[in-house]
Amino acid sequence: MELANAYLALGGDTGHTVPQYDVTPAQVAVLEAIHGAGSVTEIEVIGVAQNEHGRPRSNREELRRVKEIYGHAKNGNGIPYVEMLYPGAAARVFEAFDELELIGSQFKTKAAPKAATNAAPAPDMGELDLDDMTKAQIVAFAKREAIEIDAGRKKDDLIATIRRALAERNTPADDDEGEDEDIDDEHSVIN
Repeated sequence: MELANAYLALGGDTGHTVPQYDVTPAQVAVLEAIHGAGSVTEIEVIGVAQNEHGRPRSNREELRRVKEIYGHAKNGNGIPYVEMLYPGAAARVFEAFDELELIGSQFKTKAAPKAATNAAPAPDMGELDLDDMTKAQIVAFAKREAIEIDAGRKKDDLIATIRRALAERNTPADDDEGEDEDIDDEHSVIN
């Protein structure tokens, strides 16, 4: 059973993200059922989950653990999320993150270390994976970057709007010098 560290957007709101340490695929499935698809991000597999005896955790041990942690969480119909995902006492839980069919942008990417600076760099257009994001993730990204969009538009339109806004941010403003020189002499008053 794989083990990872990740971030959870509470209720799917990327403005309220909390770290999740030592989570399993079984837990991530429950968290996404509770908080929405794509709410678990920056997933970084760190090893194999072990039981208290130092052996790999069994399916039965993981199912019991997940029920203890999340058994109280219920959907709008009063059905526990854990029971929906893993019905019965002998249910098989997810053991590998590949089984969850998550999108690539939910996993932490390996990036080259950057030099430390005090100011946050402007986003590099080449590094943005907008095309790999879901529409909900694109809307959340736009909100985080304070870019006005119409969330009802198509995904491609949203991406184009965001890219234009980011390009405008990275373009230096026109120089306003010389504009006052065009004052009409007939209308100027000298005292």
